[in-house]
Amino acid sequence: MDWRILNTYLIHKEIIFKKYSEAELKSWICCLHNEIKSIRNVKDGTIVYRCYNSKFPSNIGIGSKLCLSGFYSASLEKRIAEKFAGTKQNTTMEITILNNGTNGFPNYCCVVDSFSKYKDLKEVIITSHCSFIVTDIEHLDNCDYIYLICEGFLFN
Repeated sequence: MDWRILNTYLIHKEIIFKKYSEAELKSWICCLHNEIKSIRNVKDGTIVYRCYNSKFPSNIGIGSKLCLSGFYSASLEKRIAEKFAGTKQNTTMEITILNNGTNGFPNYCCVVDSFSKYKDLKEVIITSHCSFIVTDIEHLDNCDYIYLICEGFLFN
């Protein structure tokens, strides 16, 4: 699965690969949400990692609440996330997963090795419209380290 196709549609309402219709994309999104409900959950308290090649926005501080409109890919292993980001890694996000399929909350984060495009990534997917709280920010060695708690769906 190429999350970029779905995220571009979810965030920008654009279809970047014209061979897919809007109906097909909506169907994929529904299937993905259903798939997340049925496959292996990430347990509460698990830490997942995402690294990328751009600086974290300076206007977002500790205590800020974020919501991502698209699906968010991360890894269960920090070294894999760092490797995946390449040599120009500027931001490392450490995300603690809470309320995932517990206390009446639906599953929002699961392991997707079985259908991931990158089999060696130990990939997890966080579904769209989840709420994150920034708990700490560190600036070390030309890299931003962002610590987040993911509380689940924004609409709970």
